[in-house]
Amino acid sequence: MKAIFLDIDGVLNSNEHTAFIKSFITYGDNMIEPFDDECLYNLKYIVDETDAKIIITSIWRLFPDYLYILMNKLEEYGLDKNVISLTTSNKYKDKLQEIAVKLKKLGITEYVVLDNDDTLKLDRHIITNNVTGLTEIDAKQAVKILSFNENIQKRTNKK
Repeated sequence: MKAIFLDIDGVLNSNEHTAFIKSFITYGDNMIEPFDDECLYNLKYIVDETDAKIIITSIWRLFPDYLYILMNKLEEYGLDKNVISLTTSNKYKDKLQEIAVKLKKLGITEYVVLDNDDTLKLDRHIITNNVTGLTEIDAKQAVKILSFNENIQKRTNKK
């Protein structure tokens, strides 16, 4: 199974949208969502190209209201069905341990981490930029990472 370990802030939004996350400014009954459509299209591209499942690693997973908003937005893009898990909260010291547990528990063979945290130090980590969020270039790199073993197998079978 292929998986995307997905952070939200700095990945599915850009600086322009980040301020809304803390305030969730509303006008009447209409909540302004803190997501950048371009970032969501780029996530959809990754999923469509690789059939990867999504595991939410963001702090959003700890807040039911935030998680509800996220899942509704992912549903708009047909991505909600790809969300299979959340990393655990406060059980492990850091995100790397949480990812390692999920890799083993879920039998994940290929993965990529989409996160703006540049301290993770992973080979399969796309470090997104807070200014832009998940870009088309990031998405194409994620597809390459998730498809690496498939591409090797295709080349081997051609020989």
